[in-house]
Amino acid sequence: MFKFLSTILRNKIFLYVGTRYVTYAFQFIASFYIALKLGPVGFGVWSFILLLINFYNIIDFGISNSINILLVQDREVEERSSSHILSSIIITIGLNILVILSFIIIKYAHFGFLLKYDIGIYLPAILYTIIVWNFNKVFSSIYRVKNRLLELAFFQSIIPLLFFLAVIFSPVNTLWYLLGAYMLGQSLAFAVFILRKQITIKGAISCSSMNTVFFKGFWLFLYNGAFYLIMFSTSSFVSAYYSVSDYGKFSFAYTLAHAILLFLEAFGYIVFPKIIQKLKGNNFEECKSVILMIRNSYLMVVHGLVYLAFPAFYLLCLLMPKYGDIQRMLCVAALTILPYANAFGLNTFLMAQNKERRISCISCISLIVNIGLLFLFISVFNFSYDLILVATLVSYVLFTYQCALYTLKVMGEPFKFLKVLEMAFPVRISVPYLFTLVATYFFSERGHFIWLLLPLIVFLLMNRTSLGKTAAMIVQLVKRPEIIDLK
Repeated sequence: MFKFLSTILRNKIFLYVGTRYVTYAFQFIASFYIALKLGPVGFGVWSFILLLINFYNIIDFGISNSINILLVQDREVEERSSSHILSSIIITIGLNILVILSFIIIKYAHFGFLLKYDIGIYLPAILYTIIVWNFNKVFSSIYRVKNRLLELAFFQSIIPLLFFLAVIFSPVNTLWYLLGAYMLGQSLAFAVFILRKQITIKGAISCSSMNTVFFKGFWLFLYNGAFYLIMFSTSSFVSAYYSVSDYGKFSFAYTLAHAILLFLEAFGYIVFPKIIQKLKGNNFEECKSVILMIRNSYLMVVHGLVYLAFPAFYLLCLLMPKYGDIQRMLCVAALTILPYANAFGLNTFLMAQNKERRISCISCISLIVNIGLLFLFISVFNFSYDLILVATLVSYVLFTYQCALYTLKVMGEPFKFLKVLEMAFPVRISVPYLFTLVATYFFSERGHFIWLLLPLIVFLLMNRTSLGKTAAMIVQLVKRPEIIDLK
């Protein structure tokens, strides 16, 4: 046992993920303090500020994603890789100029949301945060390919840590302290990326490289942008059609539900370049084997974590009376995330095969469906704010199904509906999911604690073999962390 623990402590993967988990703990605790200190109304304003920042976060022309893939695909050609890095920085400078112009328009156009949420005074701080973040996203992608986990851990951890300190020690006007923490964190990360000297700018500006980075990034931007806008549109509808208090509860619930996946996001972040490398070839039998292997382990963990969280939601609502009526909202938000999680490996394969246009179309279709359903649920059926996430759930199901469909198509497989459905939503995880969905809508109110335990029981019974394989893979990662390195 001691030897096993010693191996873990020397393992760069688990050190990185462990660091991220400590950060998530601070982030988790901070979210409670922020919600309690600001109250539903103040938390609604803070959530809207984050919504605006995150909106600009996705309007980056996909450059950070583009440079990530290109550096993996062209890693053996140093001249081309250096040219890609220079091109990405130049495009980011142009992007930031556009961001500045848009903020000038926002400042003087007197948009209604500025009056409703009263964020006009915070705009300069928000602008600075966005500009520095745009550079940091590109830099982090470069460090990601080079597997520089220490710098990445700092970039991803410093802001949540500063949030924690800000909300704990802020005597007055907590919003300004939180924004100050955001600005300081991005600035420190920027300095680390520069000082660690992993970003080398060599050679002349290449129009060919600029075009490659931009257009590959553009389609990835449409993919990520449309996909992000699925959740953004849902959040925007809640902010527009419901009270500030309802929006605060909605944001709080979604934040906590999304926190379940933070562990896997950390792991997925560092293994993404390796997966791209494995899936970029035309040996589709090998690709299929890799996809099935990584999806099995990923889905076991993500679904298991969600079902483990359900009893915790019950206890949380007991401990926080101000948010005591959001239990069903928490469960629905967690279940909404799972259909998208099922796309893991499928969307990565399409990226590795340079199918950016295809996945961008898939995400755009899902976005349109989401917006249409939101209008229907709010305007026609008058759904409560905790039920309109069904629109997003349906959109994610559609997204994952289409990813599975085109994955099999690229591999040359004939179309068979049941085969596509099984690849997207394996029976062993779909049955517990559907059971949980029914239990959530009919039995998730307070006083029905037992119904929050049953989904976990059903999941464990149906996935004993797969869970054993997942445990074996985790042990392998402990013993051989170098398997994620690019060769």
